[in-house]
Amino acid sequence: MKWQQVEASPGSVYVLVPAPREDALAEITGFAREQGLGASQVTAVGAFSRAVVGWSDRTAKDYRRIGVDEQCEILSLLRDIAVGEDGPTAHLHAAPYWACRTARRAAAICWRAGCGRPWR
Repeated sequence: MKWQQVEASPGSVYVLVPAPREDALAEITGFAREQGLGASQVTAVGAFSRAVVGWSDRTAKDYRRIGVDEQCEILSLLRDIAVGEDGPTAHLHAAPYWACRTARRAAAICWRAGCGRPWR
């Protein structure tokens, strides 16, 4: 992964560019730990050649994973780096777009007023 610090103060700003076939989540988490980052914001755009995304199933108390083995654009990748017992860990939310749109339903899941039903 390539990276560059583009702003030093008052808050540091870094640009990260994972290499092809690198695990972006692992690379971002590894970078945060190597740099000793505390609680931080993450904002990104780009593309993945393959990805695993998912949504939280409150009933099962687990994540439903969706594997995609084709190019997908990342319209938005947001959230934070939180500090836990294992050190800084990236917690990210992605808005991917696939040309075939097969994951459109997964991207449209939300929780209405805690009722636990998917939005359609």
